[in-house]
Amino acid sequence: MAYSISMYEKDFLCSEEIIDQVVEWLGRQWKPSMIKRSLREIDPKITLKICMRVIKLARQKIREIYHADPNEFKGQAIEFYASILRSGVSLRYKLTAQQRLDALLGLEHIQTEDPALYAAKILAAMSQMDESVAGPKIIVPDGQQDETPDEQEPQDLPSEEQDLTEEELIELDKDLEQVKWPKGIKVKN
Repeated sequence: MAYSISMYEKDFLCSEEIIDQVVEWLGRQWKPSMIKRSLREIDPKITLKICMRVIKLARQKIREIYHADPNEFKGQAIEFYASILRSGVSLRYKLTAQQRLDALLGLEHIQTEDPALYAAKILAAMSQMDESVAGPKIIVPDGQQDETPDEQEPQDLPSEEQDLTEEELIELDKDLEQVKWPKGIKVKN
């Protein structure tokens, strides 16, 4: 079915003022829905199909202004986002660049392996990260004591064998009195 354009719509499509306005909106990174709404505010009689044609004409005009072939323009965008991935910017910007690259290249996340196997790999990687930070995790069967071979007693705590002098006890009591305890906790002397 062929779509016929009325003379009114043809005049709207050929209006340089309208196309220049859409070029400006595209330069401000407006989404097509925002552009369509603004075009319909200018003229409520315009159909959505005409709005899309105006947007297409504006994009062509941008390419003509910059003398950019669509494939060359896409190549420059790919190179730009790839340079962001190679640079030392924050992870947030790298993720955004990767998403835009995926969109430009038409890539989608395709999961090729079993979700349970994938989850097991993630858990193993997380366990390795924990071990690298906190040391190996020792799994102790029920009823046995957890004793790590390299574990040391803290040096700043008094051992059971040490008796505190009366002066040290008085000093500790003074320290406890100065502490601001949360509501509901009462310290007995």
